[in-house]
Amino acid sequence: MVPSADIIDLTTDYASRHTSLRDGEITDVGMCSVARFDKVPTGEACSYALSFGYQDTHNNYRARLSFLTTGAVQLCVEERSPTPPPG
Repeated sequence: MVPSADIIDLTTDYASRHTSLRDGEITDVGMCSVARFDKVPTGEACSYALSFGYQDTHNNYRARLSFLTTGAVQLCVEERSPTPPPG
């Protein structure tokens, strides 16, 4: 495994930033991540997520930490997939 590091700055409220590594040759990945926020969220939760099984922004899985305004942290494991048409 080749270690690497990156910093993503969120400079706009209600915005998302994504970084992805897409390579069909990758079969096994280990990841360690650190997230820091410069203030406690107010009004809405602040989220940090790692996506995997990524095909595109609407078709992937993710483990998301939601930092609530109460100070609690909630872990959500989510599947993002296109909604099938009705009926």
